[in-house]
Amino acid sequence: MTTTKIIKASARNSKLAVAQTNKALQKISKLLPSIEFESHWLTTTGDRDQKQDLKTSAANFFTDDLDSRVINEEFDCAVHSAKDLPEVIDPLLDWFWLPWREDPRDVLVLNKKFEMHKGNIVIKGTDEVQSYSGLKIGISSDRREEYCSERFPTAELLSIRGNIDGRIAQLDEGKYDMIIMAAAGLKRLDFENRIDEFIELSDLRPPDGQGYLAITFRKGDPIFIQMRKLFTKEVVFAGSGPGAAALAPLATVNALKNCEICLYDALSPIELLSYLPKTAQAVYVGKRSGLHSKNQSEICLLIEEYVKQGKAIVRLKGGDPGIFGRLAEEVEVMDENQIGFSVIPASSSLSAATTGTGLLLTRRDVSRGFRVLTPCRKQSDDFHALDKVERSKMPMVFFMGITKVADIVKELKIEGVSGSMQCALVFSAGTETEKVITTNLDDAVALAAGKHPDYGPGLFIVGETTNAKYLYKNHGIFADEKILVTGSSIVQGKSSDIISRNGGRYVGLPTIYLHADKRSVDILKNMADFDWLVITSPAAVNIFLDLVQENKIDMRTIPKILTCGPGTSAPFKARGIYPDAEAPNDFGVKGILETATGVLKPDDSVLRLGSNLSGPSLADSIRELCPDVVDTVLYNNIPCEYEECPDFTTVFFASSSAVKSFTNQFGEEALENKIVVAIGEPTAKSLTDSKYKAKIVADVSTVQGSFDALSAYLVNQKLMKI
Repeated sequence: MTTTKIIKASARNSKLAVAQTNKALQKISKLLPSIEFESHWLTTTGDRDQKQDLKTSAANFFTDDLDSRVINEEFDCAVHSAKDLPEVIDPLLDWFWLPWREDPRDVLVLNKKFEMHKGNIVIKGTDEVQSYSGLKIGISSDRREEYCSERFPTAELLSIRGNIDGRIAQLDEGKYDMIIMAAAGLKRLDFENRIDEFIELSDLRPPDGQGYLAITFRKGDPIFIQMRKLFTKEVVFAGSGPGAAALAPLATVNALKNCEICLYDALSPIELLSYLPKTAQAVYVGKRSGLHSKNQSEICLLIEEYVKQGKAIVRLKGGDPGIFGRLAEEVEVMDENQIGFSVIPASSSLSAATTGTGLLLTRRDVSRGFRVLTPCRKQSDDFHALDKVERSKMPMVFFMGITKVADIVKELKIEGVSGSMQCALVFSAGTETEKVITTNLDDAVALAAGKHPDYGPGLFIVGETTNAKYLYKNHGIFADEKILVTGSSIVQGKSSDIISRNGGRYVGLPTIYLHADKRSVDILKNMADFDWLVITSPAAVNIFLDLVQENKIDMRTIPKILTCGPGTSAPFKARGIYPDAEAPNDFGVKGILETATGVLKPDDSVLRLGSNLSGPSLADSIRELCPDVVDTVLYNNIPCEYEECPDFTTVFFASSSAVKSFTNQFGEEALENKIVVAIGEPTAKSLTDSKYKAKIVADVSTVQGSFDALSAYLVNQKLMKI
């Protein structure tokens, strides 16, 4: 029987803090049922001292009492407004932000005798514009003061203190005519009706943490380190190649397209930043000889801070990140914090200077190998000669050497290299089947025997750098999982990205091939006869749009579109088409019917597009709202066949047809002792034997929702073992 862990959490004893903390802790407990929070409400220096001007208050004004009692082990954690955290956290503490952000904007709140009209403050019930001269505005920060000084130059700016209720009370009592507050607090306490104007982010930038909550805990606490994995994203250390943007790896480009923060080097092609989303932030951390924008410790601290804020980070490095790129120091920060990361190798300037120019480092009858080194040492730009001892310790890489390991080892020992010297056999480097065997020279011969070509092409590397302790440690949530993904190629692609980002091993097993049904083209040519198009999967959308394009059907004839959720709407939006209605919550049949009830009229005509396995239930239910429904097969599910089932620990089923195809080939017994993830209840019900039923059914029926549910399950399992 599993024992629920009681976590003592503390927060400020204010109405806002109590409301937002309770809501956040309830969400965490729902994700992690092995955790139960016991809340304790305290006052801080900021609560007790109501006279101190917040513009000059201490950095830990609202966090000191909470965090000190966490350090003293009276409580396990503290919940704060993220903007209240001091810039420098106590070294005995660790932290992370929670992802559920409320509106980050600042707002104007007026005394009830005023109202906003076309950007002006007017006396309520009249057209009389209130003069800014003498207008009393309550402010609590330098940035708000600067904003008001510019917008209301003749107003009287006064300091204001107190909680939300207290500030509004002071406003209504006439002490102030207007105050500036955070929208987040007002919304969380249901005071949104008091907001007179939202200030756009471009006009008044809030602190990065405004609207977020943060949790602090004792450094090294295994429970919170596991918990944090749910709310942080893998850091990607990406090589940009030897100079030209065109030489950057495709994996690096794709990582940039999906990041929120990019920390880039001086040697990274600036053109690569054009791949960043418009909302992403590019931070220059370049280091050139004698000219350092950031030192290495500052760069490591930046990575650590951004990842604990829940940001998707790409650390973009010039050349190959592992060749004189200080990658080891940055990876150590990931290991210390047990944060997931991945590394994208790239060509270095070595390749550009040699392969790119004709000065080949290996040329038949001229050179069988080469050494790569730097004339400098740590924290020094001075020249340092490389002596014979250092040269003898340099690692050696033998290409095409796996079948010759015995000869290589024999020769090295003759030269005086010890049999205990570390070495490694690396097979299929950079592929999904990569295998690394670390050993020593004495044991290498036996380990290499018979491994080639079974494991694919290999390298034999000799030197102290091959010690197993240097291998990357996988801190991702899926670190120990081989995840078998069934379904269509679209599902495979989305799943592969998510699995790799979270440190898992992707095992692809497409169980169905989607083939457009050409018979649907005739009805698509007459779409203008319908009022609504109902479509329920991203695959269906892509096939639909491809058929429209291939058959030169005028897109202006597409009727109003109803989808089963944002995931299905996404491929429409990618092509500049915005559905007229989509299910916001339940992405299954229930959700789309609830949405349909609100938009379909009894005399509407509806075209429902689905697969040959969709069945008539959705169309029949829609007919209860409006009888004129044409149910059309847009594509056919064609099963894929395999001789044997791959090795896996977890399986993801994205449709009932995928379940049927898998079980028909391998039987439900292939699911014994496996973690089964279903994209929704209909898919879960396709597993007829309760012995092999789905352990995880996504609340949100999307690929991302399914893997989010798997993440919470795996973290919860690990927490139960702590």
